[in-house]
Amino acid sequence: MTTIISSISKLLCLHDCVIIPGFGGFVTNYEPASIDEEKGFFQPPSKSVGFNKNLIHNDGLLYHHLVQNYSLSYEEAKQRVESFVEELHIELTKNKSIQLGEIGILSLENNSIYVFVPNKNSLFLADSFGLASFHAIIPDNVKSIKRDETPIRHIIKPGLIRKGVAASLFFALLLSAMELKNPENVAMGSFANFNVENATQSLPIIEKNIKNSELNEEVIEESDTTFHIVIASFPKLEQAIQFVKKWNKANDENCIVISKDGKNRVSYMQLFDRQTAMDKLKKIRKKKGLESSWMLKEMN
Repeated sequence: MTTIISSISKLLCLHDCVIIPGFGGFVTNYEPASIDEEKGFFQPPSKSVGFNKNLIHNDGLLYHHLVQNYSLSYEEAKQRVESFVEELHIELTKNKSIQLGEIGILSLENNSIYVFVPNKNSLFLADSFGLASFHAIIPDNVKSIKRDETPIRHIIKPGLIRKGVAASLFFALLLSAMELKNPENVAMGSFANFNVENATQSLPIIEKNIKNSELNEEVIEESDTTFHIVIASFPKLEQAIQFVKKWNKANDENCIVISKDGKNRVSYMQLFDRQTAMDKLKKIRKKKGLESSWMLKEMN
């Protein structure tokens, strides 16, 4: 039992969902860093863990981890997980609760309702390793300073633009007309009597209209992470492809196969924002046959 629990803990650090086939799945949600200004308490970003008894379909993740890290065959890994599930049922029926290592405590109420209490001291977000919560002592005489985020715009008068452009054109025409066979005859005194005001009256006016929208142009950074809504997983690529063909034809949709690390998953939808993906996942789980869907994060 200890081996399976330890494997689940390690997988939760790397994945958003870890399923125990035939029993249920642990799902993590990203929690951003937070600050309690009144208490001066700083909390680093983390992952909250929940349990969903409806996630029972085997996606191959736990089996694959056991095969790679404990030199087991696929059948041996499957048998260990099945034995682990039997032990969980026995323990929950007998004692009504069980401690799952660093993950948390799982309880059984009324012989049908699972209640999971996560371990608040456990850290499953790899990016937050080494970061700890702390209290900061803020002196009473320090006042909060509000940052002035009003955008600064530099406005150039059209008249100055016309004069500058005209002067530049005049110098260019003047230099191109000169004979530069003897550079020593060209001196700065040649331009001593040049008048910019007069030049702008004789040369055509060139003006560029700057639209207001250009002043507020936003820079959009391309996301480097794709979030997949996974609805099924198969041990063989051929099985996944056959499933996608039948599903897309029957439902007029565009599911795709994500084949990586020996796992062949069916992606119902691909998004580039975590919160948007979580919102879509909640809606998709309400559809018949998609109650066990989960989210997969893929680095591009």
